[in-house]
Amino acid sequence: MNPDGERLKAAREAAGLTQEELGQRVGVTGVTIMRYEKNQRQPRLEQLRRIALALNMTVSELVEPGYWGKVTPEEIDEAWGGGQARANAAMKQMTEEGRDKVADYAEDILPRYKKEAPKQGGE
Repeated sequence: MNPDGERLKAAREAAGLTQEELGQRVGVTGVTIMRYEKNQRQPRLEQLRRIALALNMTVSELVEPGYWGKVTPEEIDEAWGGGQARANAAMKQMTEEGRDKVADYAEDILPRYKKEAPKQGGE
C-alpha cells in the first residue's frame, strides 16, 4: 500500500471513524474512502481538503511526497481561488527554507481562518 493511503487509513482510525462515516463527512461513499486508502483512486484536491478538515489535519500530512508536483495549476486555482495564484507565484521564487517558513506560518494562523468541514447526512 502506498504511504498516502496508509496515512489516510491510520488517521481515520485514530479519529475513530469508519470509512462510511468519513465518507459522509466529506460527501463521498465509504467505498470511495476505501479506494483512496487502497490507492485504487486518488482524491481530487478539493476532496483531499475536505478529508483533511474532517480529520483535523493538514493536506500535507495525508499526501505522499511529490504529490504537489502532480497537481495542475487549474486544480489549485479552482480549490483555492485567486489568492492562491499570488501565493503560488511568490512561493515559486522562494528557496525551500522560505517555503517551509510560509507553510509554518499558514499552520500557525489556520485556527483563526479555518473553514468548517462541510456537514453531511444531517449531522
